[in-house]
Amino acid sequence: RNCALEEWRTVLALELTRPHPNLVRHYDVWEEQGHLYFQCELCPAGNLKDYLDTHDAVCDSVLWNWLADVTYGLNYVHSKNV
Repeated sequence: RNCALEEWRTVLALELTRPHPNLVRHYDVWEEQGHLYFQCELCPAGNLKDYLDTHDAVCDSVLWNWLADVTYGLNYVHSKNV
């Protein structure tokens, strides 16, 4: 578990120096009584599950935008060797 905590601290250091528009910001991470806690940015639009629960279908352009966002975020993280 200490390894996971250190890895998240590395991610935090990266995000605090240069936040990326395609990543949810993390402000803090800590362990307490054997549980790992994350303090993250509030996403007022909700999450993907909530969106899918309230929409019957998702058009192709929205799906491609989501895919691009995830790809850009992953590319950024991997470019920083995280």
